[in-house]
Amino acid sequence: MVQSSSTSSSIIVSMVSSSLLSVKHAIPIIMGANIGTSVTNTIVALMQAGDRNEFRRAFAGATVHDFFNWLSVFVLLPIEVASQYLFYLTSVIVDSFQLESGENAPELLKVITDPFTKLIIQLDKSVISAIATGDESAKNKTLVKVWCKTKTSVTALNMSIPASENCTSSDLCWTSENMTWTVKNLSDTQY
Repeated sequence: MVQSSSTSSSIIVSMVSSSLLSVKHAIPIIMGANIGTSVTNTIVALMQAGDRNEFRRAFAGATVHDFFNWLSVFVLLPIEVASQYLFYLTSVIVDSFQLESGENAPELLKVITDPFTKLIIQLDKSVISAIATGDESAKNKTLVKVWCKTKTSVTALNMSIPASENCTSSDLCWTSENMTWTVKNLSDTQY
């Protein structure tokens, strides 16, 4: 018996891809796996029964997860039984890729998530490789290469100053009427 919906879903997807199971039959099985995994988080929440406050938080989180799973099945299963909406939708999506047997599957999630992931965090792959090969010096290095990428832009602005002594450079300073002007760089960091 498998209590993980991820494991069950992976097995079902493998069975569909090898034509052991049809997509039409796999849809309710996947929904059942989502309901079945509700047992796991409830058991974990019950393990926190020793501490009343911790139990409340754990059970509340498990209940929210359960409601999400149950509501999605209560809404989608009748629609699927009545109209086979999910079956036809997935068929249209798969057919739009025009895949041939033996071709590599398109990396859909990677295309969508990579630009955003690189803006948030980048890992140093050389450190990962060094740790994997057993390099002792790599154990104390950080895996994070870039955290929340920033972009700094510098703009040259004309600014009025009190007197010519405050000029940033004699070449970049001029007087117009009774005002003295200079060029100053203004840095702006965008996160």
